Amino acid sequence: MAFASLDAGRSWRAAGPLSGTEKLSNSGIDLAISGSRANLVWMQERQGEKVRIMRANLDVVQAKWLVDAAQRLDVKQTENTRSLSPSILATKQGAVLAAWVDYRDIRPNIYLSASYDQGQNWSQPQAFLAPGEVSAGWPQLVQWRDQVALGYELYPTDRLMEGKFLLRLLPAGENVRGLPGLPMPLQISEADRRTKLEQRVKTLWDNRIAGNYEPTFDMFDFAYKAVTPKKAYLDNVGVIIYRSASVNELTINGNEADVKMQLRYEVQPTILPSTGKKITLPVADVEAATKWVWVGNDWFLMFTPSMEPPQLKY
Repeated sequence: MAFASLDAGRSWRAAGPLSGTEKLSNSGIDLAISGSRANLVWMQERQGEKVRIMRANLDVVQAKWLVDAAQRLDVKQTENTRSLSPSILATKQGAVLAAWVDYRDIRPNIYLSASYDQGQNWSQPQAFLAPGEVSAGWPQLVQWRDQVALGYELYPTDRLMEGKFLLRLLPAGENVRGLPGLPMPLQISEADRRTKLEQRVKTLWDNRIAGNYEPTFDMFDFAYKAVTPKKAYLDNVGVIIYRSASVNELTINGNEADVKMQLRYEVQPTILPSTGKKITLPVADVEAATKWVWVGNDWFLMFTPSMEPPQLKY
C-alpha cells in the first residue's frame, strides 16, 4: 500500500494496493524520492521460493502506481538462491541506485542496479565484489557530498561475528551512466564447468581411497570450513576406509551440481563414544548422493551431515 501527501502531511491520498503483492510476505521496504516519483524496493517471499528483491514506482502527485504490478529487481538466470536487505538512493544527479545482498554466487555478495529515468528502467544487476571470493552483507547507500557511498560489512573468515564495516565511494557524476569500476563477470563455458566438476570429483575420491585426507578438506564449501577446524576434520577421518568409487550420474543446474556415486567401503574397528563398545562393518557397496556448488571459479563439495541440517544456506 502507498499513501501520498502534498501538504506536509495534513491530508493523504491512497494509491491502493500494488498488484503482485497480495497474499505474500513483503518486508524490508526502502524508499527514495526522485523528482515527483517515489521508488520502492523490498523483499518478497512466497512458499516454496527463495526471497526476491522487488521494485515499484509511484507518482506522488497523482498518488498512483506507475507500473501495473510489482517488478523483479534481482533478475537472475537460476532461481535457487535468495536475495536480502535492499537499500535504495536517489542521487543529486538524478540517478537512482539500489543495492542488496545476493546469494547467486553462493557466497553472499552485494549486487547493484541503477536507473537513469526516475525508476522506470533498471540496469542488469552487477556484482560489487569479485563473485565467490569473500562474503559480504548489510549494504546501505548514502549520498556523500556529490558522490554516492556504499557502506557494507565484509566477513573475511565467513563468520558473521568476525566481520568489519567498510565504506566505498561509487561514481555518480552528471555524465556517468552505468556502474563503472565493478568486477567483470567470469566467462567460462558450461562444457568447461562440467570438465572441472569431473576433475574435482575424481581428485576427491582418488585422495580418499589413497587415505590422503589433507587436500580433501580444502574441497569442502566455505561454510563448513568456517565452523570446522582443519585439525578436527583430520582427527576424525580415516575410520571409514574407501576401496573404490565411480560416478553413476552427474547433473548440473546453474551453480549447483548433483553427483550420484557408487562406493565400496568398510569401517575399521572403532569404539563408539556413546556406548564404549567396539564396532566393525565389513565391506559394503552403496549408492551415495553428493551435492557440489560453484563458488568463484571452481566446484566445492557441500557438507551434508545425515542427522543435521547443512551449514551452507543460500
